[in-house]
Amino acid sequence: MRKLLSTRDVANLTGFSIQKIRQLIRRGQLPAVNTSTGTRERYSIQQRDLDQFLTPKKKRESAHAGV
Repeated sequence: MRKLLSTRDVANLTGFSIQKIRQLIRRGQLPAVNTSTGTRERYSIQQRDLDQFLTPKKKRESAHAGV
């Protein structure tokens, strides 16, 4: 089962503000699913997407080089 996190969860885990998390999502830097209903902006982020976002790019590239 995939763990889904709210923008608040991600903000608490990363130390970023909720506004910064939403900005990263809107820019396409942090994958998320829009779960908004009505006028309130709401997103769900998969734990694996957050983990990948937090992994430094060089580390990701070296991990893929061995594939």
